[in-house]
Amino acid sequence: MSCYDVERIALTRANEVDDDLVTFRLVYPRMVHAEFLTHRVLSRNSSSSRAIPAKKARSSVLAFCEPYEWGANNPGMQSRKPLSPMRKFFARAAWRFGASAAYLTHWMLEKIGAHKQIVNRVIEPYSVIHTVATATRKHWQMFLELRNHPDADPTIHHLAYLIEQELNKDGDDWRNFHLPFVNTEMLGPNPDKIDDVFDRRISNGEWVDPIWVYAHYQFKATEQLGREVRELLGSTIGLQSDMGDFQMGVLGYAMVSSVARCARVSYIRHGELSENYQRVSQFGLRVFMQSASLQILEA
Repeated sequence: MSCYDVERIALTRANEVDDDLVTFRLVYPRMVHAEFLTHRVLSRNSSSSRAIPAKKARSSVLAFCEPYEWGANNPGMQSRKPLSPMRKFFARAAWRFGASAAYLTHWMLEKIGAHKQIVNRVIEPYSVIHTVATATRKHWQMFLELRNHPDADPTIHHLAYLIEQELNKDGDDWRNFHLPFVNTEMLGPNPDKIDDVFDRRISNGEWVDPIWVYAHYQFKATEQLGREVRELLGSTIGLQSDMGDFQMGVLGYAMVSSVARCARVSYIRHGELSENYQRVSQFGLRVFMQSASLQILEA
């Protein structure tokens, strides 16, 4: 397991008024999560120590995540010079000893029968955290100005560097709707071709998101959902579309799946989606409808 993993998973292109909207899937050492949370302009959801099974949480300690740089002690918040090679060797050994002790304590508490919300706290300084974060490009740049800087903690500095590389990479992702963790190929500029795309991917043995499979085998239910989505989006954001009921229903499934997958970051390894789609869609629809209801009340 790597201590760092940064992937841009959704990009909505700007129109004449608004800024680009960008979502990242992030993995980084939990030791700097508090610093990450200080950036309130980021909409985010992170894996919870209370939700992850103890055995799975303990496995992340084996990555031996440690500070990105080993600086020598001096007055002030920043280290001005690194430890000598010999001192760095002993510092790393001491850190790994602490991780091993936490690993053993965690295992003992699990065997005693303590709940994971207690057990998993022991290993937090040595584990990684999974986060989904969304912000406009302008707000990501504000984050980078503070964190991709020599005065930042080296561990979050490295995370910010990786985010900047992903933020500025080339890409032509189609996004009229911002849908993280959803393959939007079938929501492209030609929605009338959705059946052709589906059949081609199936015939070529390519991976197909469960939402597309569910939509095609539940055709009537998809059309009914499409009518409901059209009415909901029209009443909340004034959206008018010439998409057919089936295509609008597929969009509805995509929206609730995206919401559910972002909300379940503690439970699922995205990219290995084997969830029960019907259960996930029901959960996502509840979250989506609650959000839409709040928008109606605020309007």
